[in-house]
Amino acid sequence: MAFPRVNHLRIPNKIMLTTEFWVTLAFLGGGAAIVGLMTWIEKRPKTKLEPRLFPTTFVMLIAGLVALMALFHMVDLLKPVAGH
Repeated sequence: MAFPRVNHLRIPNKIMLTTEFWVTLAFLGGGAAIVGLMTWIEKRPKTKLEPRLFPTTFVMLIAGLVALMALFHMVDLLKPVAGH
């Protein structure tokens, strides 16, 4: 008597298309877009010697952290869960 074969890597399609997945994807894309925009703003040549009044490095750090947490959450959503 043998145990039945179990496919532990099978992920049903309905799990990926939940609202939680789309919200996480939106946060990941938004965070990456803000990091890209702040990088572009920082790389532009300065025309004046005055410092910028907008803290691009701090905003880039916060957006990067949000995107990183969204990436970790997306990986957590995609892994198979025992009992499902």
